[in-house]
This record gives sequence, structure tokens and C-alpha cells, in this order.
Amino acid sequence: NTYALSERYYPPWAPMSSADRKRWLDMERQAYHSAVAVFARTEWVRRSLIDDYQLPAERAVWVGTGSHFAPGTVPATKDSDDGRTILFVGKEFERKGVPDLLQAFALVRAEQPAARLVLVGHDATVQQDGVEVVGKVRDRDRLRALYARASVFVLPSRFEPCGLVLTEAMAYHLPCVVTDAGGLADLVTNGETGFVVPRDRPDLLAGRIVTLLADPDLRRRMGQA
Repeated sequence: NTYALSERYYPPWAPMSSADRKRWLDMERQAYHSAVAVFARTEWVRRSLIDDYQLPAERAVWVGTGSHFAPGTVPATKDSDDGRTILFVGKEFERKGVPDLLQAFALVRAEQPAARLVLVGHDATVQQDGVEVVGKVRDRDRLRALYARASVFVLPSRFEPCGLVLTEAMAYHLPCVVTDAGGLADLVTNGETGFVVPRDRPDLLAGRIVTLLADPDLRRRMGQA
């Protein structure tokens, strides 16, 4: 991420006073320009390096990202799923868009009464039919099992420079539904590996989730892609 992006799109991550802000931006720009190359995990962040900090384009390199799972520990294919489990993994409740996800899930349940939403990473108190709050998971084998059992992965962030959990979900052949907030659309190819919807639109989020839950062949194709 860059401070310029936080300031523009998510002020809670940009709390500095005017004087501190100037010093920080000067240090940030100096660090970028002193480097032979600056690696960005998303094209969105790469563009900020170029546009906000005037880094020469040839020295700003989009390298992508990977999961925290070691090679050889993820399945080659996804053999099956229960057709009803929606998985979310993230520590921040508001920034990651969980309030929007809960609204969307209520719409999903109206069409898919058997659907269930599993929330991992935050010990929130949620009293809503079909929602299971797992909380923080520190055991990777347990986290692997949650990915393996899920049908759809959803990350409806309001601000997201990268979204590492998407690479974990994709490693487990899950189609992903994300918002267009930040760099998420650089990781999910709309209509191919999942769906990208506008942020703050629970209705559209719900529609895409329902589409995937209702179509196992589409889930399989997107997950494999």
C-alpha cells in the first residue's frame, strides 16, 4: 500500500497531521526513488507509485502475490463441496466489508435457505440465521479444512490494497466474489475466476453469490481457472 492511497480512499489509515503527513510522504518518495525497483503486489498500488510519487514506470514492477500455504500442501483439484458454504477470512470487520456481507447474506438466504456463512478471523458477535463465527484461527491445518469445505469465497472489502486471502482461496479452487475496492480486481478476473462487484452494493454481492451456489458447474470452472 501507499500512504497516498490510504489518504484518498480510506482516511482511517491516514491519521497524520499536516506536518507529519509531509514528512512521511517525503520519506516515502525518497525510499521509492532510491530503490533500483519497487515491487507492487497489485497494479493498483503500482499506479500509485507512478502517479502519486512520480516513480519511473520501468522501476515500478507488478509482481503479484502468493499464499501462506507451503507448496505441495494444497490439493490439485477440488473434488466436491456442499453447495451452500460461503467463506470469509479477514481480521478487520468494517474495512473488509463484513456489514455489507451480512446484508447480502440475508438476501442470499431468501433464495437459498440452506446457505451458510462462515466468518473466520474476527471474534464478532453476530446473531443472524445461518451465520457461524469461527473467530481467530491460528492452526493452518484447521484453516486448510475450512477452505477445502467451502463452496464460495467472498471478500467484499471497502478498501484493499491486495487481499492475500484470495490467493489462499484460489489455491483451494474456490470461485471468489470481491468488490472493486483497491487491488482486488487485479487478482480476480471478473467472469473467469470469480465476480467483481461495486463496493457498498450488498444486493449485487448477493446476486453473484446466489449465481454460484445455484450452479455447481460454474463453481467448478471458476475454481479450476
